[in-house]
Amino acid sequence: MRGSRYNAKTYILRAIMNHYFILRRFCGGRTQKTPRSHAKVDRGKNILYTVGMQKNFEELTLKEYNDILASKAPTPGGGSALCQVAVAACSLVEMAINVTTAKLDPDEENYTYLNGQREAVARAKKALYRLSNDDAAVFQRIADGFKLPKTTEEEKKSRACQLQKAYHRAALVPLDVMGLCRELIRITTVRIAPLLGKYVASDCTIAVDLLRAVARNSMLNVRANAELINDASLGASLVDQGMRILAETEKL
Repeated sequence: MRGSRYNAKTYILRAIMNHYFILRRFCGGRTQKTPRSHAKVDRGKNILYTVGMQKNFEELTLKEYNDILASKAPTPGGGSALCQVAVAACSLVEMAINVTTAKLDPDEENYTYLNGQREAVARAKKALYRLSNDDAAVFQRIADGFKLPKTTEEEKKSRACQLQKAYHRAALVPLDVMGLCRELIRITTVRIAPLLGKYVASDCTIAVDLLRAVARNSMLNVRANAELINDASLGASLVDQGMRILAETEKL
């Protein structure tokens, strides 16, 4: 969650207006009626991120995504961008496999084996796209939590509860990213790299280095959001999980 020199209400209003003008540019000046909340967080399901466009990030061009990333809009941020880097790493591994298998006979054992590994990488890439959307959607849940009324004690308790749930989810998203990076590094270095053609071996090495960088930086987001959780034992548990995954990742 990003800091700001503005109070929460002003920050959220500015974010909403930023999204509106960005989307008008990409939608040809037209927007559609949408629910008040522009994103939902449903673990395991696709996220409709943008108001009006009704698109996930993977449906945008690279330029569209990066224009939004560079804008004043608070989302997408670093967590979403890390997922996109991991997606690029997956694509490099897929390319290396495709180049290698193109020179193999379909009857060869390595042909079938490598294609099976490519499918595993493709599934992980799909999950990373989802997590890229999730990361942006989680921020919206936090922003919505700040807008909740806090006049009565009951309202204050409800607001605090919603924010705590949002902080928890905000720590789980980068934790999931780290887990995927660990598994991708494992299958790439152990199962795929030894069978690749020599001309694409460096592409595979680059992919692994990118995945390690994504895991390391995702740990920063795990820690930042875990520190916002009032339940100290829960926050510490999330950080411990991340540190274990990171240690395993660095050993691969």
